Amino acid sequence: MAEENIKTSKIVYGAQSANEFINRSFTELFKTKDPVNISRFFSMYDNLFYNIPKTGDQSHTTLINKSQNYVDNYQNPLQVEVDSLREEVIRLTEQLNETENENPFYPNGTILAPMSNKGFPQGYNIHYMDRGLARKVVGEDDGDAFLALKASLGFPFTIDYNEVVLAVPQSIIDGLDKGPKLDIEDIAYPGAKNEERRLQANITQQNQISIDNITNNSWWEQYLNSGGGQYNRRKLIEEGKPIIEDAIRNAWRQEKQIEILRNEYLRDIKYGYTEEERTNGQLLLDQLLGNDQKQLSYINDSTQKITQPYNKLNAARDTLVRYKKIWTLLKDATINTYSIITDIHTIVNSDIPNSERNEFEGKWNDGNFSEFFPGIDLTEE
Repeated sequence: MAEENIKTSKIVYGAQSANEFINRSFTELFKTKDPVNISRFFSMYDNLFYNIPKTGDQSHTTLINKSQNYVDNYQNPLQVEVDSLREEVIRLTEQLNETENENPFYPNGTILAPMSNKGFPQGYNIHYMDRGLARKVVGEDDGDAFLALKASLGFPFTIDYNEVVLAVPQSIIDGLDKGPKLDIEDIAYPGAKNEERRLQANITQQNQISIDNITNNSWWEQYLNSGGGQYNRRKLIEEGKPIIEDAIRNAWRQEKQIEILRNEYLRDIKYGYTEEERTNGQLLLDQLLGNDQKQLSYINDSTQKITQPYNKLNAARDTLVRYKKIWTLLKDATINTYSIITDIHTIVNSDIPNSERNEFEGKWNDGNFSEFFPGIDLTEE
């Protein structure tokens, strides 16, 4: 067979021209052995958590901001608490700027009673207008409370009842804003007795607010209200700690915010440039600490509960005292700790002595909260 010559040729491309049609990413050739999904992402995130910088382009701050921008109507729980405190300060400030509360039709000092068919005031259901509120006088027209009230207003004993009391339709009395009842002790002992009652009401409200701060949290509903069986104890001990840690952080931030307000008012009192600034500082401080005797109870719009004046700083610290004891109990607890749920209920409902409450004074400022809540990072950027 005769030999035949076969000609071959090849085309050589330069690096620049090759880039125009060669896909160097190898997306069509590469197949990941372990594809990234949501579960794997969070597993990787947990492993890298403490290696991620707190600030910068690729940091925890970037992740937080990006997630918050993506989630519509996101509300930071701490910001909700701060906004609530600011609204309370605004409400109290507006109250300070108002004149003494008074009903526009029935001035303070007026005594009212339901009108009879003949137009005369009845001898029962008597009300006294005090700071814009109708206070029901205990007893009837011949009772000690009414006779003492009548004398305190300067009316002679012999003056007729009809000349002292204003007769109005029952519907008027029903529609007036009501205050606390007026008894003989409120008239005969307006100083010491009323102060004792006020302080007791303040302490009661302060204690209830502190308890509500704990029992209104999701962890309480999830683990404490579900019973005390072994399954619930296990869930509380093994799953509940991170949720309780978040609740403790929020309680700590709330105490910090209130203490900052307290310190601002103290500075205004001491270093205010004007007398008005110093006076307002004292008034706001009294409102914050529940010392304002003129502040009446009011109905909380969100809960419809009657709220008495109370020491907001002490209430926040009482919450921390209770959480400190709960955290100490949980830190070393095991599923064999049979009474843990009962013990937590006991802690929450126990009274708080001043010595334990005062341990938290200024602690947020010197970074010593770790001694109360070991294992929980309470530092802030």
